[in-house]
Amino acid sequence: MKPALLLFGFVMLLMPDAAVYAQNKPLSIGDSVPGFTLKDENDSVFNIEKYHGSKKVVIYFYPHDARLETVKWLCAFRDNMVGFKKAGAVVIAINNGTVEEHKNLYNKNKINFPLLSDPDKKVMNMFGFKGGLFSGQATYIMDESGQILFFLDRGSDHAQKALEYLRAAKR
Repeated sequence: MKPALLLFGFVMLLMPDAAVYAQNKPLSIGDSVPGFTLKDENDSVFNIEKYHGSKKVVIYFYPHDARLETVKWLCAFRDNMVGFKKAGAVVIAINNGTVEEHKNLYNKNKINFPLLSDPDKKVMNMFGFKGGLFSGQATYIMDESGQILFFLDRGSDHAQKALEYLRAAKR
């Protein structure tokens, strides 16, 4: 019996602590978005809590600024901005690029929403987005109360699918 008890104790040591696991679990639909602040392309502080109680927020995670697909994806959000505003939403985009990289991308492509820099990947990790040159994209929609209503991490047309969700939810 002692070997079984010893084995059980050893297995318990190897298993992840449930509280630690819960802290590291990516956010998903129904979760509340914790407060965070990041610098935008102008080196100004963006605080997500500013929108709690007032606006829906489309939170778009994207890979490296230098990818051609990135420009296409960001421009799709830019080109649909009137629709997002009509739906009562603001758009933000996040990756681990520098403020300077974001400023160049913003100006060159006439982006009309904040590009937020997360160099330590704290917010990206909180949402479960890996980031990096070869990663994909992920889109979340946070409602006015700070709760996640929508999540998309596969396929393309993130801007269009987020806008369709917002339009359908408004009806």
